[in-house]
Amino acid sequence: YPVFQVREVARSYLSSSSREQGDYFSITQEYLYDGDLALQMRFFDKDHTALRNLADTYAADLFEGVEADAGAAPLVLEFIGVAQQHVGVMGISMEQATVYTTLQDVLTIGKELKTAGVERLVIKLTGFFQGGLSQPFASKLKLASGVGSQEDLDALKAWAEENQVTLYMDVDVQYAYANSLFDGLVLGEHLATRLTKESALDRRYNMATYQVDTTDDYVRYILNPGAVDEAVKGAVSILDTLGMNGVSLRYAGTNANADYKENRMVERQTAMNRLIENVRTVAANRTVSTIGANAPVLPFVQDVMEVPMKGYQYDICDETVPFLQMVLGGRVRYADGPRNLSGDTDDSLLDTLRTGGGLAFTLTANENETFQKTDYPQYFSTKYSFWKDTILEQYRLLDSVADDTASGIADYQRLAENLYQTTYGNGSVMLTNYSDESQQALGVTVEPKSFVVVKGGAQANG
Repeated sequence: YPVFQVREVARSYLSSSSREQGDYFSITQEYLYDGDLALQMRFFDKDHTALRNLADTYAADLFEGVEADAGAAPLVLEFIGVAQQHVGVMGISMEQATVYTTLQDVLTIGKELKTAGVERLVIKLTGFFQGGLSQPFASKLKLASGVGSQEDLDALKAWAEENQVTLYMDVDVQYAYANSLFDGLVLGEHLATRLTKESALDRRYNMATYQVDTTDDYVRYILNPGAVDEAVKGAVSILDTLGMNGVSLRYAGTNANADYKENRMVERQTAMNRLIENVRTVAANRTVSTIGANAPVLPFVQDVMEVPMKGYQYDICDETVPFLQMVLGGRVRYADGPRNLSGDTDDSLLDTLRTGGGLAFTLTANENETFQKTDYPQYFSTKYSFWKDTILEQYRLLDSVADDTASGIADYQRLAENLYQTTYGNGSVMLTNYSDESQQALGVTVEPKSFVVVKGGAQANG
């Protein structure tokens, strides 16, 4: 049943007690959300209750008649420009900006992959602004030192346009990852405030204790909606200066952050409405990409990244269905998480191929640098030279089913344990076997951890 949350409640624990004792008092959002609340319902007759019918109706409402012409799934390459390394100078720990990929590196790699047969390519430039991955407040950004000049960027843009490569410059307008004297971030003015009156800082959790790790140097400053408005204006300004038509707004497709400071309170729903309006404004003149596929942003974006191809796995479920992919198919291109930074790669590759997603990799060109001495250990294997052959091998698999998956998912069935049948709009059928043993279906044998595409008596194996 539908639930509308119009007033947030937080617990503030007494300093003399532990959470286990339960000594706390509740803090309630001062004002209720006073906007409209709507519940939209659609009714289906008994002949139109298939998954495809539900997805088509949902997509028609969400995209309001936008034609499904997004095309086949691409190869998505995210390149990391700069990150701050922790170095010791005369016994004192300091941060040093280290270049992992330059604009010239990106152009060289792009040309190499194009020559090798990669036709559908999306390139995302992350950490190419000052501060790199530790991007400051986005109101006053400029290109990071060492990644290249405006001439290098112009050469990359010209090549991308000539070769139908989608190029995005990544900028985070909802968070700041550094705070210095001249970056324009004023904590009391720009940071969101929690219901507990604390400034909204985001820290990592210790995986051993499941507690917030206050000893970790990494911190993310959560911007309030007014600061997000300012950051968007700053991002648009730098993009105009650079002549960039493609922008990745990072978590705009995932998060919406409220602000509970009493004299400027913006509760969550209004914060989301303002964020969506910012995305709409940016998308009016640019191609937009986001991480995540929250429904409100989907009508305004061309590519969404890190989309789960088999549910979010938050709940214990026996089965999942590709409803999201059915809705997005043909309207928004979507890609999985970085394949070089994920586990269970055999199964996740099959998930992505059968649901029509693009393949994503996060890469660096500098052979001599790792992320070991940075705040970003999650980038543990990013060297392009190591992953090149895998990228080309998996792209060929993606390309072999591109015409089928681009026609959209028409039907989806579980035939047996770990054996699935996906039917596409052009009549092709993909049989996917997740088990460690061969299985039979439709008169063909599907080898372990592989797929077979059947169409008109012909078949292709992968």
